[in-house]
Amino acid sequence: MFDLSLFSEHLRSLLKEHHLSQVQLAASLGISKYSLNNYVNGQRLPEASILFAIAQYFHTSIDWLLTGKECCSGAKSEYTDDEAEFLHMYRELNAEGKTIVKASCYQEYRRITLPFSAGSSDLPKTTLEK
Repeated sequence: MFDLSLFSEHLRSLLKEHHLSQVQLAASLGISKYSLNNYVNGQRLPEASILFAIAQYFHTSIDWLLTGKECCSGAKSEYTDDEAEFLHMYRELNAEGKTIVKASCYQEYRRITLPFSAGSSDLPKTTLEK
């Protein structure tokens, strides 16, 4: 058995850590702000599909949400906290935003990995440069 207040505490801490409002998370999950408020305040436990969606959204496990413990000791994310945060923000962007981020990342990657002169024209152009 788990403690409902522990789940709500974890959910509140994730919202705070990710600088999200309940309205923003509810919209991302496709649920009402009232339902999410019930979860955050420890009044209700979400159904399994919503619990799964919350865990996916925050890149954590359902085990951690419910108990504060990971299911498999020693299991670590392949991403650093910064990488996970960046990936989360990227996933929230619309198509235009993703195009801009890709172009920016590609330009920076080229800058640090390819030896070239500032005026070199033989480099491929990004989507935004075309």
